[in-house]
Amino acid sequence: ESEQWPALTGVHTVLLTALAYGLRNRLNLIHAAICFFISIGGTMSYLADWGAYSLHISSPLRFLGIGIGVLGLAWLHAKRVALAFQPFARVYAHLGLLLIHLSLWFLALFGNFEDTPDWGGDKAERLVFTVVWGVVSVLSLWLAGVLGQRVLRGYGLTFLIINVYTFYFQFVVPETGELW
Repeated sequence: ESEQWPALTGVHTVLLTALAYGLRNRLNLIHAAICFFISIGGTMSYLADWGAYSLHISSPLRFLGIGIGVLGLAWLHAKRVALAFQPFARVYAHLGLLLIHLSLWFLALFGNFEDTPDWGGDKAERLVFTVVWGVVSVLSLWLAGVLGQRVLRGYGLTFLIINVYTFYFQFVVPETGELW
């Protein structure tokens, strides 16, 4: 089993991104974004000695930072980049929002961890991240109304529902077992 495939996928990402900009083709950029997601997931998986790729977010705060950076790229493409590349903003927005919400979900489930998630992590820390995730979701919904961006509304609503569901099964059900 080779541990080099995430690096090869990363090279593939760079080449696809260059091709997307060269051809002004959003579909190539979508392919590059998917390869980027797979490459960083695979790299983190091997760094944590998990072997083959899984949706392994070893250090969700790192993914949160990457997501914020990618969302910044979306803003740059929407406001500052040449008109020909403005459609790329939507691709970057989807990738950034997905990374942000997935990392906040993992933080709400496990707390802040480096290599191996712990189901029995600090409850207070998980509650704080659950609240932060809820605020980000509600802020996405509010910004969707202000800016008219449906992508924000979709991610905000979807992950707010997941957040409430996660909160219920993490904090309410374990404390009310006798009632059931």
